[in-house]
Amino acid sequence: LFATGSGLFTTGGAGQLLIQLAGAGATFLMVFPLMFILAKAIDRSMGIRVSEFCEITGLDTTEFGGAAYPDFVN
Repeated sequence: LFATGSGLFTTGGAGQLLIQLAGAGATFLMVFPLMFILAKAIDRSMGIRVSEFCEITGLDTTEFGGAAYPDFVN
């Protein structure tokens, strides 16, 4: 329906593929630094990880007071 016939497999030209790779690279170069800065800011302000006790006990128990999936607990 929307095919133009200028793809890598139809004409053998890599132009469209290179355009898409450039777009993906530009998106990565824009998003990765912003998300890295945001994650560092959250980590420094309130922290990203939970305590070691919560990791061992499980977040279902420490946050909600019970197991969310009791059938899977040994």
